[in-house]
Amino acid sequence: MEKRLSSSSSTLRSVILFSRTHYNQGMRSHYKQINKIILLGDWLALLLVTLVGFFNHNQQFQVGRYLATALPLCLAWFFSAPVFGLFSPDNVSLSSAWWRIIWAVSLSTPLALLIRALMLASSVQVSFALVMMLTSAFAILIWRLVWVRFIKR
Repeated sequence: MEKRLSSSSSTLRSVILFSRTHYNQGMRSHYKQINKIILLGDWLALLLVTLVGFFNHNQQFQVGRYLATALPLCLAWFFSAPVFGLFSPDNVSLSSAWWRIIWAVSLSTPLALLIRALMLASSVQVSFALVMMLTSAFAILIWRLVWVRFIKR
C-alpha cells in the first residue's frame, strides 16, 4: 500500500512539474510576440468605451472612478488576450480573430469588474457587466477592423 502511494505521489509530482513547465513556456511565448500597436489600439478602444460610459450616464467626470474602471479593464485585457493569441502579429485577421476577441472579452471584463468592485468597495451589477462586455467587444472589433483595413498595409 505504501509503495502505491509513493508511486502515485511521484506521478502527481511529475504531472505538476510538466504542466508548470508547459504553462510557463506557453505564456512566455504569448508575451514575446506582442504587436505593440495592436495592444495600444486595444487599450485606447477600452479607454474610450469607459469614457463614453461615464458621459452617457451624465456623471461628473472623476479621475479616480474613471481609473478604477479603465485600468483594471486594460490590465485584465493584457492578461487574457495573449491566451487567445490576439497580440500575435500573425493572428490579426478579423475573420479568424473575431470569436477569440469575444472569448477574451468574456474572460477579461468580469475579472476587471471584480477588481473594480474591490477597489471601490462596491458590488458588480450583472447588467453593467453585460453592457461592458458588449461595448468592449464592439470597440475592439471596430479597432481591429480599422487595423486590418487601413494600418496593417
